[in-house]
Amino acid sequence: MKFYLIVFTIFCCLQEAQSQMLPKIWDYYSGYHMRVPSDNDTKPFLICAIPNRITRQAIVKDNRYVTDTVFADYIFSIWKDTALYSQMMKRQNRDIYFTFDTAAIHLFAQGVNKENADHFRYRFIKNDSLVIRDWTKATNFMRQTYISGYGEDDSSMAFLGELRSEFRSKIKLEIENLDSNKIISTTTIYWIERVPELLASFGNQHFNEFMKVFRNRAFAIREWDKSDSIEALFKLRSVFSSSTKEIIFFLKDWVNGNIIEYKLDNGDWTPSNFEFQFVWLKELLPGKHILQIRFNVNPKTVCHFEFEILPNWYQTGWFKFVVAIAILTMAGFIFLLFRSRRQRKL
Repeated sequence: MKFYLIVFTIFCCLQEAQSQMLPKIWDYYSGYHMRVPSDNDTKPFLICAIPNRITRQAIVKDNRYVTDTVFADYIFSIWKDTALYSQMMKRQNRDIYFTFDTAAIHLFAQGVNKENADHFRYRFIKNDSLVIRDWTKATNFMRQTYISGYGEDDSSMAFLGELRSEFRSKIKLEIENLDSNKIISTTTIYWIERVPELLASFGNQHFNEFMKVFRNRAFAIREWDKSDSIEALFKLRSVFSSSTKEIIFFLKDWVNGNIIEYKLDNGDWTPSNFEFQFVWLKELLPGKHILQIRFNVNPKTVCHFEFEILPNWYQTGWFKFVVAIAILTMAGFIFLLFRSRRQRKL
């Protein structure tokens, strides 16, 4: 009973918090990834509301469904930044953000308000050299502050604007205290071009395995039965039996929202119609097929995958050959029989 009272209390608090916020602000909490301050943070600090339609990648490693650490190698191959690589490997990346989206990033400064705005200034630097917004003071403020235990005593919160950039670029944000002439908060955002990657495929005869994977895909690693082997479930099959009519292709990227599109053979691009990381193909015919997958937030990068559904025995080449021979033999027999009867009449 106590547990349900606690849950109900939390729900009421969330509803109250939502009612006190403008719809636009609440959207940042429900549709974006936002930096959560740590106990060591002191105001002011930057808050980045980053679209979370593509959030992270996952792989199977040591019998666990985990975040892909190979991603750090990919980032290093682009920027050759050893310090960044070290932070990623140690997971000390509280001031580093990655976005796989073309939507705008919204920027706030917790602790900068109308009363103290003259004591701080901020700037944006692109790719370490291009100043896209030089030092300026905040002039726009939100009545609501960041709900985290850090903003209750703030009268308002500075809104620093929106940012967009092309893929394979980065923008550094800095806040300076004019009283001490020191940079007090820094955040770097990296725009990453993601090509969808397939992690596993499940024919209709493997749907029980898919449901087991999907049920535990996010946070329930601890709930896996000890007899289960996750590696055994994640198989990227490219050949399917003749009984296969439907296939689910499970992606490596974790997505939020209906952003996946696919194209089968020479068909048209089609939305997946699922707000999860898979593509479900139905009414498939035997033969070789080419599947293309892309994210509608970055339609230029496309994943290609070839797969085959084996034909039924009566659709195989040898069966058609035998049938053809049988038909020719029967036709020849009828022809000889007809000619023999005709010769007898003569």
